[in-house]
Amino acid sequence: MAVTPITRDIFRRNAKGYRTRPISLNLYTLSTELYGEFTRMGFIDRLNNIPQLGSIAVSKSLCKSRYDYVVLQWWMHSRAHDLVNPYLEFSYASTIRNQDVDPTLPIPAAHKNHTVMEYLQVLVMAYNVGHFYATFVSSRAMLLKLHSSAQVRTDFLALFGGDQAVLSVCNRVIDGNDYFHFHLLNSLLALNACNQALYSVQVARWLILKYLEN
Repeated sequence: MAVTPITRDIFRRNAKGYRTRPISLNLYTLSTELYGEFTRMGFIDRLNNIPQLGSIAVSKSLCKSRYDYVVLQWWMHSRAHDLVNPYLEFSYASTIRNQDVDPTLPIPAAHKNHTVMEYLQVLVMAYNVGHFYATFVSSRAMLLKLHSSAQVRTDFLALFGGDQAVLSVCNRVIDGNDYFHFHLLNSLLALNACNQALYSVQVARWLILKYLEN
């Protein structure tokens, strides 16, 4: 099993001003592969440069990046695994069969039946990679443009190819002015730019589509 250790100084200082220890966690086989691809594509660096709070002004000492938030989410799942895993009906260590994810995907030998934790780590990455600078302001601006110009909308939808399932989701987000989830369309575009031969990329795309469909 491929494991990528992640260490990040998320909290930096506690309420009394004392420095805290960095948090540590592990990414596993499926999420390690996607993390490597996102690093290669420059997406991790980009997340490091996007302020978590967007246009909301806070003191420099309190500023966090979108990547800080990604690591925080990973860490919270890791802590939940440590603290409540034995009490869950489906634990973080439960295996999900590949055919229960997307039976149409070819399954490489290294990707047989991953755990709930791995899929959650992939979902966290895929969900956050689509964020813009000032996500909701940017999303509203883009939706206004898509509604005001048929040509812009046509050109935008053309970026997703001819996949009807994807186009249906895109149109639903646009028609509903869903600026809370518009950045997930950007996540799909980011995943489309990645190496399509990677199983983790295909799984991430499937997870985002299912998230949007439900």
